[in-house]
Amino acid sequence: MLAADRSRTHAAHSSDTKAKAAVSLCFTASFFAYVVTPGTIVLTVPVALLVMIGVICLFLKGSRAAEILTNLIAGPATVLLIFCAFWPTLVSATLDNIITALYGILMICVLAACSIIVTAIGMHAILEAFFYSSLICEASIFAFEWHDLFGALSGGGRFLCFHFHPNLIAIIATSYVVVQLWQFTSRRSYVALTAAVGSFAIMFAASSRGALVAAIAALLFGFVLRNGSIWKHLRPRRLAIYLLVLVCLSPLIFTPMGDKAEKWTIKILDLDSRWRGLHSGMSGRIPEWLRASDFLMHDGDLIYGHGFRTSFDDLGIIDNSILVELYEIGAIGTIALLTVFGFRFYILVRSAVASRDERQKQFLAVCASLATAIFVVNLVDRYLFGIGNPASLLGLFIFVSRKTDYLAPRSQQSEPMLYEDARQRRLAVGV
Repeated sequence: MLAADRSRTHAAHSSDTKAKAAVSLCFTASFFAYVVTPGTIVLTVPVALLVMIGVICLFLKGSRAAEILTNLIAGPATVLLIFCAFWPTLVSATLDNIITALYGILMICVLAACSIIVTAIGMHAILEAFFYSSLICEASIFAFEWHDLFGALSGGGRFLCFHFHPNLIAIIATSYVVVQLWQFTSRRSYVALTAAVGSFAIMFAASSRGALVAAIAALLFGFVLRNGSIWKHLRPRRLAIYLLVLVCLSPLIFTPMGDKAEKWTIKILDLDSRWRGLHSGMSGRIPEWLRASDFLMHDGDLIYGHGFRTSFDDLGIIDNSILVELYEIGAIGTIALLTVFGFRFYILVRSAVASRDERQKQFLAVCASLATAIFVVNLVDRYLFGIGNPASLLGLFIFVSRKTDYLAPRSQQSEPMLYEDARQRRLAVGV
């Protein structure tokens, strides 16, 4: 009996490892789709791969098929499938817009696949797959685009990586840096730390202020969420030492080195530029937001939307995901999308605060940091609900996940799991 249990455990672990490798390949494929000239055909390759992985996971996890299908039918994926994917696809079909209808069908397939995969292998495996993919993708950037990267960091203009828009590669780097720092702090992996430094270099080279703000906000929020209890036990003497060190280091700002750093930052981030500077209305975004908002206020189809991929043709470039989703999937779909996202974020924060397992608390804080980064950066960009890049795909996994999908594998718990049933285990780890 014991040998049979070990055999089943080994088989399950092996299938999870293969699924994790396949998901990592999918993230990598969605990145390399931009290495060649991006087009509809090329960008559907990682989508088709993801759907295939979902179908395979459903067959491999035959004993959990009922749980997987229940999550698909009665979980958060159901809300997104109905209000954010199926309904806009139906609207596109009634308007005889074949391209947007096909995109909607792809979105339905991807949401279903994400729900199946995350239920089958869990968010821990998803983030590990994303981390390994980030190493491969960053290595390709430094191998083939190092000249342009260091040229941009020297003040030679924004970093144009492969066929990515500078803002898009910076958004991807924002999601990379959160996962890479998680791997560094949990495993003391200096490869992960080096990759995180590289991610920040890419954000600076791309001159994306929104990505930098989102990364800093996410990391600070995750740090406070993870270490909030430390401040209660911090001794006054140690706090005084920290403040003294900070005061002693502050004069460095006024040294020639500090002056050079300030000039470099202003130059790299175009803070004094006429078109992208501090007085440019967020690089011209605010006037466009006002124009789009005025159009939406008088739009008779605001409730139901106009279908996927229509905002660019009808409104032009609107770098705000909420306005884009209001136009494409309508008010009903946008409210459903933000409700699912807000509820998931609330669950992550509450679970992180309640968790008594240190590693699980750290992991939940990382997931909350990722959700923060994805939301903040998409206030000034248009990739919140999409399938065309690694960061958007990772966001979809977070959207369709459940509380139990964030349980860490038993081998990664910091304490032995000696609980009588699954309910006691969930209570112990805070989910």
